[in-house]
Amino acid sequence: MPNALAGDVLRVLYEADESAVEQIHAASDASGTPTLVRSDFVGRPGGRVGFVVNYCPFTSSAFPIAPEYQAYVTSVGGRDYVLGEAAQPIRFVELETKGLDEIVFDGSEAVPAPDLLSLDTQGAERDILEGASRLLSQTVLAIQTEVQFHEVYVGAATFGEISSLLGRFGFKFIEFDHLERYSPRRSPLGLRGPGLTLFGDAVFFKDPQAIIASMSDRAGLALRKLAFVALSRGHLDVALSCLDRAPAEEDGPAYLRLVEEFRRISGSAPQQLPWRFVEAFSAEASAARFRVAKDERIAEATMKRAQAEFEAIVRANPPLAEAGKALALVEMFNRYGLGDVAKQVQERQRDAVDRYIDGVMRLAGIQRIDIPPG
Repeated sequence: MPNALAGDVLRVLYEADESAVEQIHAASDASGTPTLVRSDFVGRPGGRVGFVVNYCPFTSSAFPIAPEYQAYVTSVGGRDYVLGEAAQPIRFVELETKGLDEIVFDGSEAVPAPDLLSLDTQGAERDILEGASRLLSQTVLAIQTEVQFHEVYVGAATFGEISSLLGRFGFKFIEFDHLERYSPRRSPLGLRGPGLTLFGDAVFFKDPQAIIASMSDRAGLALRKLAFVALSRGHLDVALSCLDRAPAEEDGPAYLRLVEEFRRISGSAPQQLPWRFVEAFSAEASAARFRVAKDERIAEATMKRAQAEFEAIVRANPPLAEAGKALALVEMFNRYGLGDVAKQVQERQRDAVDRYIDGVMRLAGIQRIDIPPG
């Protein structure tokens, strides 16, 4: 979180390995974000689990690496990271498991209900989500979770299973943050391929309609919170979809003031829309795209449609140029310390305008030229 927003957030971290808690406290204190650290193994409620601390602690897990993936390798900092070597067991501990619903709702600890869940638990993600069904229904708005695409951790859920589970609570898959590739063998330099995609980080947002249905008493605030999460990732369209359903409220912490400023900017922005597919092609012209022989009559009619749209582009040049720059949004994101989002948003708007103009000009048979402002 940027400094302008860090004070509005409480981060709660759960760590199964007690020996790591001191380092987590130190790193959290240095970050400036208020943080609560708990030494818990979060999973299914009321059970016990064997937890293995591995050679590389990042791989420590209650789930073993499948034998067929032990030899898989990736590059980390120029070093070959062999999965089976990194996941060698060093220490075994038996831990009590707690469900997230149990921790938040049992009343014995002051742990707030989360708006956002971030999971990186080496295979325990399904158990955690199944132990948080009440929170997924009532409070959680967005989830970022590590997923596996092959059963590397034996008995752990794959991406499809996680996506299906979350879908039952009204969550929709948004995007992958990153994907990790591993090669099935340690090949010499000069003979290396891209490898297989084994892991990734998947992002899910709760559907706005599901928020209204399951959080009726606090839906307005929940929608504005999800709008902030969406904006922090550059998803302007998701934020607008939330704000279409949430009344404006001017008072609030900095992150909600950002949301309301975005609402005002979007309301005063040029309402320029590119033409639709059905406007570019008649039904006859759409079908003609798959014929070997070109129908000159249909092609001429499509060209005339494109030429008329190009004339509209020329008339709308100043608003289009403004939409492509998105200057008000860029300034807002930069002011709140979200410079990476500002850059991403501006590039996306410029690309959308350019693709719209290029597509029209191509069908109109016009060579692309830069249209000066005004």
